[in-house]
Amino acid sequence: YGPLTSFSYYGAVGFASASSGTGDGATGGGTGDLELSYEEAFCPDNLVSFSATSGGSSVEGVRIRVIEGTTGVTAGEGITDSNGTTDISLNKAGDYRTSTIPPSSYSDPDELSFYFAGCKAVVEPGTLEIVNVAPVCPGNTLNVTVKDKDTNGTVGDVVITALELNTGIEYVTATAGQQPATAEPMELKETAYVITVSKEGYADATLQINYGQGDLYCPDYKTKITCEEDSIQVEVKDKRTDTGIVNAFVSITPQYATGGREYATLQLTGVQVLIPEKYLFTVDPQEEKYPVKTEEVVYEECPVIIGEDNDGDGKIEPEETPEEVTLTTGQDGTAEIRGTAGGEVLQPPAPANVTITAPTTPAAVPVAGGEPAIVSIEDIAKGILVLMLAVIVVLAIFFYWRRREGGKKYLFKR
Repeated sequence: YGPLTSFSYYGAVGFASASSGTGDGATGGGTGDLELSYEEAFCPDNLVSFSATSGGSSVEGVRIRVIEGTTGVTAGEGITDSNGTTDISLNKAGDYRTSTIPPSSYSDPDELSFYFAGCKAVVEPGTLEIVNVAPVCPGNTLNVTVKDKDTNGTVGDVVITALELNTGIEYVTATAGQQPATAEPMELKETAYVITVSKEGYADATLQINYGQGDLYCPDYKTKITCEEDSIQVEVKDKRTDTGIVNAFVSITPQYATGGREYATLQLTGVQVLIPEKYLFTVDPQEEKYPVKTEEVVYEECPVIIGEDNDGDGKIEPEETPEEVTLTTGQDGTAEIRGTAGGEVLQPPAPANVTITAPTTPAAVPVAGGEPAIVSIEDIAKGILVLMLAVIVVLAIFFYWRRREGGKKYLFKR
């Protein structure tokens, strides 16, 4: 080494540089241009990667020190490898600069100044726990209660997904506010579901439920409609217990086609009856836990409920037919409207158990007797047959008389 020409501190370490520019500690003297670059940061170790190149080629053996900008203390150092890189770990955020010692054949590079932000703290996701799933009855919704397992507090603003395992159908609901969170209406079936609750910052929580088992069940009922020639019977029973529901309201509402209306003729009287397209059977069990249900039945399956020909035009129009007939189930859960067997007009025998809603148009036309009548399809056919037989008899008498009178020209004498 030649005489000491300078003494510098890099942090707590000093080093001498030779004047000849030879040796491992030289600060330059070569003709190659050296360039420095860096890339931050490799987490979670707060590593900064420095690269040394010359003319696009990697340079090995470059000593790089990183100096804190405010204190001048060396925060870390490294020597580039055969790939021209070295990684230096920094333990805090702040302003930094480099101080570089290149190999003897390279000139000093332009030093780097940069701000190091450091790695963000790694936050472990929170833990959600589904503590309760309960159906809202009546209806097809679920109440899902979720808490933070670490803090035991309730959690709001969650996303609930209910996956029906048999079909793969998903019901997804984004909720707001605190618990309990309510999933969107679903067509709940007695089958298995997987409930998943999601929230940013938490790992998902899942729970498999079997709807319809144990307490996870909404009371429901089944309706059986039986139509005979001269009666309509409705049976309402609890699905789970198979016992009849007492005092349930059953309303029967005729629905008529808007075009192409069909009439049938009553036996003996010859009055024409407008045939409804279908009936709506609405069942209201009159208990909060049960839903109200409506079922459609086409008229061919049931006898026709009729009113009275109040205006004498030979037709029973919808305006002359009860808008609604309401029955009430008895102790066995059944309600029935029955006509008089063999009669042309079938009247219900127990008006105390039957409510008649008179038509509203025209308001001045009441339903005669306050009770509906029922006429069966068989009665209508019988009426047509009787009418045809009567015509045949009249014609037979007429031709017999003509023949007896010797073919007189006029039916009646003048």
